[in-house]
Amino acid sequence: MEDLNIDYCSTDEKGNIIRDARGQYIFNKDNQRALSKELKRFMDSPMLLPFQIVSTSDKKGLNDAQVEYLSEVGFIREHMKLV
Repeated sequence: MEDLNIDYCSTDEKGNIIRDARGQYIFNKDNQRALSKELKRFMDSPMLLPFQIVSTSDKKGLNDAQVEYLSEVGFIREHMKLV
């Protein structure tokens, strides 16, 4: 998505990106509309994300809330519930 910001942000006469005092991109009204349409199209498009489900009994580095959540969704073996 960073590429879309770069494609649609305002530039000076030499093509250099114009940023505000906080370093954020600046957009004119037409470019902002075009960027919004591209972002909507991107967000509405189907995405295939490869992933692998991993189950473990190792809770090292996890806080109680994380252990509870991961247990509920079955990623921590000792808490898995058979239905």
